[in-house]
Amino acid sequence: MTQSRTSKHLVSAEVDCTRKDGSTGVLQFKNIPLVWQWDVMSREAAELWAILDYVADNFDFESFSVVSYTSSSSVKGFGVGTPVVHW
Repeated sequence: MTQSRTSKHLVSAEVDCTRKDGSTGVLQFKNIPLVWQWDVMSREAAELWAILDYVADNFDFESFSVVSYTSSSSVKGFGVGTPVVHW
């Protein structure tokens, strides 16, 4: 059995959101945890997927789109911190 090659990262993103009432805003996320499985998908795809999952799982928007994102170099662990959101 081959061992999966992985690394842990923290993702930050800027996301345009439209609420159910039609109002719009920009959210800035920091410290979204990501475990990238190297042999499963590209790092860019894993970063974007982590953002989409986090927003969809934690917010109820009419629609949203990722404007920009970045991620940290590999980290040893995620610690006890939680993702930070700024309107």
